[in-house]
Amino acid sequence: MKNDSGASLPQAGEDRRFTRRVLRAWALVVGLSLVGLIAGMVVLGVLFPERHLSNAIGPADFAARGIPDDRAAPDFSLPALGTAKRVRLSAFADRVLVLNLWASWCPPCHREAPVLESLYQRYAGRGVQFIGVDHRDSPWGAAEFRKRFGITFPSAFDPKGSVAVRYGALGIPTTYVITRGRIVYRFLGAVRGPELASVLNGLLMKEVGTP
Repeated sequence: MKNDSGASLPQAGEDRRFTRRVLRAWALVVGLSLVGLIAGMVVLGVLFPERHLSNAIGPADFAARGIPDDRAAPDFSLPALGTAKRVRLSAFADRVLVLNLWASWCPPCHREAPVLESLYQRYAGRGVQFIGVDHRDSPWGAAEFRKRFGITFPSAFDPKGSVAVRYGALGIPTTYVITRGRIVYRFLGAVRGPELASVLNGLLMKEVGTP
């Protein structure tokens, strides 16, 4: 096809083929960009798991059910709230241990705090140790929380959330029951007194033979 001056004009078919080539090129660029973005997110999670997971963890706002578990409990050593001492998990290796991850900004942690303190008072004389881990919190918020609920068992201060990452916690509160250095039960969400008491009674009968 020619114009009045005799010059050839692009054919409609050529226009469509050119348009398709441009669209395919853009689709390839967008696809490669998405692949790069996903790969970058994966690499970030692999190289910096603590930062990636600890930022994502949030309140588990439901009543917990105990789930049997069987894996090594990672050791940790963190500063204790309210004292100049440190809390080290391995120091309680010879005892049944209840490890509770909490924070003052976590509403379900407020609901379970009186339950945990009551159970601590009930089982402390039977060889059960309770330890809290204050997850990504402020010192003043943690202190106010403990004062408000009258918490007397020790808590470690973990502003980076390292324990939650190492234990694979999906939210807080999360409570682990540990014996002989191994996690035997985990509770995701606010613990219920009767269920945790049942787990502790069973372990005490098995471990130290007390009813």
